[in-house]
Amino acid sequence: MIRFIIHIQLMVLTLFLVSASTASAQLSPGDLAEVHESFEGISNCTNCHELGEGPSASKCLDCHAALKKRLDKKRGYHHLLLNEPGKTCFDCHSEHAGRDFELIRWPNGMENFRHNDAGYPLQGKHAKTKCRDCHNPSLIKNISEAEAESTDITRTYLGLDTSCTSCHTDIHRSQLGIDCTQCHSQESFKPATGFNHASTKFPLSGKHHTVECGKCHPVVSLEAFAEDNQKEYIKYSGIAHTNCTSCHKDIHSGKFGDNCVRCHTNEGWKIIRGESFDHSKTRYPLLGKHRDLKCDKCHKSDSQTGSLKFTLCTDCHRDPHAAQFTALPDSGKCELCHDVNGFLPARFGLTEHEQTEFKLLGAHRAQPCIACHKTVGEGETAYRLYTLKSEQCTDCHTDQHAGQFTTGEKAKVCLDCHTIDRWEIADFDHSKQTAYALTGAHKKVACLDCHQNESIRGIETLRYRPLRTDCESCHKVAVNELDLREG
Repeated sequence: MIRFIIHIQLMVLTLFLVSASTASAQLSPGDLAEVHESFEGISNCTNCHELGEGPSASKCLDCHAALKKRLDKKRGYHHLLLNEPGKTCFDCHSEHAGRDFELIRWPNGMENFRHNDAGYPLQGKHAKTKCRDCHNPSLIKNISEAEAESTDITRTYLGLDTSCTSCHTDIHRSQLGIDCTQCHSQESFKPATGFNHASTKFPLSGKHHTVECGKCHPVVSLEAFAEDNQKEYIKYSGIAHTNCTSCHKDIHSGKFGDNCVRCHTNEGWKIIRGESFDHSKTRYPLLGKHRDLKCDKCHKSDSQTGSLKFTLCTDCHRDPHAAQFTALPDSGKCELCHDVNGFLPARFGLTEHEQTEFKLLGAHRAQPCIACHKTVGEGETAYRLYTLKSEQCTDCHTDQHAGQFTTGEKAKVCLDCHTIDRWEIADFDHSKQTAYALTGAHKKVACLDCHQNESIRGIETLRYRPLRTDCESCHKVAVNELDLREG
């Protein structure tokens, strides 16, 4: 009995297989889509279906190996969907609907796909990009592997990388790593709103903030990138910045070493750190009063870092003597009388005065300099007069006799009565020094009895000459009495 039943089953199965080609229209629910056309026919059903259980997800993955790899790694959109209870491949991918049927069901349309579910949220300009602009064979990362897995690279949405450079050319040529979002946003490539120079190895400070990027980051060319027709690129990494001289010319030619910040700041080349600058290493070491001066007293504006003239004191200082000594054999060097410890007192005393054309003698030695050397002019142009005429006493002294003794050499005339030790006449011989010898009672007469005070040439002074020497000029009363007696 049992053998009979088995025999009947084998006959039925044989009949089913023989008539399968004519009965397929009745067994299949419809034609397969174009991409599955090769699986058409009753003999291929078990490639996708389990007997008695309908389509099999595991059989789908036998062909879609690339997708299976992502599911095994628990990654991607399909992994997210299949984690939902009761979710199967066939909820989104149905078959037997004809050759032109699209196997993917987009609940809200392909352009409205929730890309967040795929693990890569579309932001900025990416949200406005058409799907196939990104999902195309040219951007598949491992295209040879996809082709080996029989993936239709023209239809797949797999194989894209999430790194920026997988789609975009790295115009920085790997100088700055692969995380482009550190500097750039998905709204636009320029400007690089996320870039902050303070996070680099060379934070910008002072004047560096206002320097154009291209001043430090040049455009260079590299043949290795010729394949994308962009050999030129901007150099951002590998810029030497150990010392200021990496970018700036050392105008001191190495004289002060390479540590420029000892004297200069980033606020400006001409701003000098006076407290740390060692002037003794320059051609003009600071001595005396010069040590107490502020830098800008000598280094004015644009010349602060430039070369200054300092051969002569007058290269910096106004000549307070108004060039009175430049005609001297030594050109009137300031060092002969002054030093850097102070303009006053001058190193010019009696000894030095003896070397001049006017030696100080007598009462002249007791006079302060300013008694003879008067100030000429006013304000900043004022100066003391040192080149004096010194041939005659009256070159310096007022002639108190109002020119009564102008005959002959003036100096000699003055010294006939006076001395350089004192003005007052100590010993005057009227008989020897005048043309009128005092005799008789005249010897006892006071000088002022004969030499009366009067105004001569606008000067109130004693009249010494000319005086009349006849008796009548002085003795008028006595003469009148004599005339009366004789009359």
